[in-house]
Amino acid sequence: MNGSRLLNIWGRLRGTNEGDGFHHVGDILGRPGPRRSVLHDHVHGVVVICEAALALCLSQGAFLGSTAVDLASSKGLYETNPILGRGPFSAKQAVNASLITAGVVLGEHFLIKKWPKSKKALIWVNFGLSGEHLGAAFHNFRQ
Repeated sequence: MNGSRLLNIWGRLRGTNEGDGFHHVGDILGRPGPRRSVLHDHVHGVVVICEAALALCLSQGAFLGSTAVDLASSKGLYETNPILGRGPFSAKQAVNASLITAGVVLGEHFLIKKWPKSKKALIWVNFGLSGEHLGAAFHNFRQ
């Protein structure tokens, strides 16, 4: 790679060509590749790689993890959720909750395939559901 090509890449990363600082990795390297967004923070001078798929995976991981914590905290308590079935918490209710959670994550996959712009909203939904599950787990641990 010659020096002028390297400077051109650096200039694009810094956002000096268009002024907005937003480019795609494939465009910068001049070859097809993943469409990860490269954003230069002009205040701190840091190049940040933003990939919505990573944020979605993190939000789904938080959702799955908080569901597991909620299920662990429910052991031996009385379940009041009518969807899972009221009564002492049992393995059947744990399986139902796990299947519902897996169905939500799988449904998100198909929803994003059909409407890719829904990804950002689903990230917020996942983090909201994570907070709800952690709140329920906190309540369970206090009993």
